[in-house]
Amino acid sequence: AASALAFAASSAEASLTEQKPDDPPPSGPTPSPTPGVDVPANPRSAPGMLGVEGDDDGGMPDSATLKKKVTTVTKTVTTSTTTVQESEAATPDAEAPTAAPSAVRGYAVSQYNANKPIEDKASSVHEDELFVGAVLDGHGGWEVAEFVSTRMTAEVQTQLKEADAWVGPSVEEVDKKVGAALDAAFVNLDNQWIELVRQFFNQGFTHVAKVGSCGVVLVVRPDKVVCANAGDCRAVLGRKEPAIGKRKRETVAAVPLSIDHNCRDPREQVALFKAHPGEEDVVLCASPNVCYVKGRLQPTRGFGDLFLKSAEFNNDPTRKGGVMMPEPFSPPYIQVSPEVTIVERTEKDQFVVVGSDGLWDFMSNEEAIAFVSERLSKTAKGKKVQEVADALLEEVLARAADDYGMTVRALKKLPPGRRRRTKHDDITVMVVAL
Repeated sequence: AASALAFAASSAEASLTEQKPDDPPPSGPTPSPTPGVDVPANPRSAPGMLGVEGDDDGGMPDSATLKKKVTTVTKTVTTSTTTVQESEAATPDAEAPTAAPSAVRGYAVSQYNANKPIEDKASSVHEDELFVGAVLDGHGGWEVAEFVSTRMTAEVQTQLKEADAWVGPSVEEVDKKVGAALDAAFVNLDNQWIELVRQFFNQGFTHVAKVGSCGVVLVVRPDKVVCANAGDCRAVLGRKEPAIGKRKRETVAAVPLSIDHNCRDPREQVALFKAHPGEEDVVLCASPNVCYVKGRLQPTRGFGDLFLKSAEFNNDPTRKGGVMMPEPFSPPYIQVSPEVTIVERTEKDQFVVVGSDGLWDFMSNEEAIAFVSERLSKTAKGKKVQEVADALLEEVLARAADDYGMTVRALKKLPPGRRRRTKHDDITVMVVAL
């Protein structure tokens, strides 16, 4: 049913009715990232709850045309173990007008699958003064991540344009419009998915209501770096810091652009208990660092997962009692609206690392930024950025192998699926050189 749903997603796209939120909330003040909670190397491979066993569900218990001179050409190179997207700039048109300031110098994506098929997806577009990149991390299947990733960059561009978001009487007003536009993009895509799922769910294909995806979007302009995040993908900015005291050279600091929305976070637990008083099972933990919303899902924000968003998608005649979630049940428990961070760009801002949690399971923000900083020159672009993204991915695999006392070669020999998934998650790395 899920495969049929994915096929229908592409053929039914034109018929989907775009649903905009009645009153999209403003982005509000830029959130100040709070110190995170220590996370084990691969928390999602920890023993699940409720005695459920199953394939990876990524967060549940174990149960072309550009307007001016630059065209982004994306090549997909697939081997038995890795999928890599390489971005290059095409030859400029000799008659093109003088180039406007470019949003980024270059960008690249590198991926490695644990699941079969891979549940991570990525997409990007660079049009002169605007770069939009998205990383999606699916769970319960790949369908939601695929649906969103193929539509996200266009949806973000549309919402920003319709809101005339980059124009306003003050920085605060512009930031408010940008935040609202990104919120609308996330909500619209989730609503489109709901309309599509409803057709299958009402015919008895209830599994489609349990597929979901986290998602992070990076928007870059010459004057701003913007991140919209729903779930536990992550974006981190590499920013130069001057030499101070005994430090003889500049360093590159890790500036979080997103905060993980995960049930292990005390902030998220407080919000859930407050929104659902009297429901003791709204947060269930297998360990202090592995917790689930209603015992089912680790991320507290994301696309899909409709059985935790609406009673309409709770019915399941194959289960005892005819429902997926027994009483007490007061949805929604998770939301799709992203948390938006907006940074005024300076000359000190060097690059951004965006990744699914397959990256962050094995590297801290600081480790990832230091790794890229040592390898990415101030003038790097095109293939050089790709080399850095690939090297970062290989470093993650080396750490995963080391955690289990294996060589990288032995790790890569594990077949995709259950065996490989016990060692690491799908990994997606996006490096954006500013």
